Amino acid sequence: MTLSIEHCLLAPSGSVVLSSPLGNWWMEWCDRGVLATCATTARENNHFVPDWLSDAWNAVWNGEDVHLTLCTPRPLSPFFSRVYGAIIRLLPEPGATATPQEIVQSCGLSGSVSSVVKALRQNPWPLFLPCHRVVTPSSQAQSGPLERISAQLRSYEQSLRQMSSGIADKFTSAKAWVLQSFFPSKESETPNE
Repeated sequence: MTLSIEHCLLAPSGSVVLSSPLGNWWMEWCDRGVLATCATTARENNHFVPDWLSDAWNAVWNGEDVHLTLCTPRPLSPFFSRVYGAIIRLLPEPGATATPQEIVQSCGLSGSVSSVVKALRQNPWPLFLPCHRVVTPSSQAQSGPLERISAQLRSYEQSLRQMSSGIADKFTSAKAWVLQSFFPSKESETPNE
């Protein structure tokens, strides 16, 4: 995951609603990056989507590396910047998880776990900045819409991870069979007498 967060005063260039395996998502962008995302019940529309955003969108749903600039019209507080930076650094892989306590420790933050949870809840880019990978007691209880979406995203990423490891296992087995069948090692060859 290659994400950067920048303070940006550019006006929005566009917005779109796209469908995904987990429902529809609204996104707004400017010329420098994504301004905001959120799950929505609005219907998918056929508005223009820049190539860079389309690439990032597809990468998220395919479990691939996302390259994206996340823009914010107001500068983030130093605390939020450190929390979001820790999430980018510690949880780059789909399916990875951490606790708020681990985020606090990794940043050397003096803030409490509840402050980390506040930063998670105020994430303006929930699809791209993977705060859903930080598992809180309330996220496990799935008490509200945000927790349900987070749980669905973690489940989706876990299934992608399992699928890709299964494909890798099958590829390794197939590769071994091809090598053994067509390129036998000298030890397995029987000498002709």
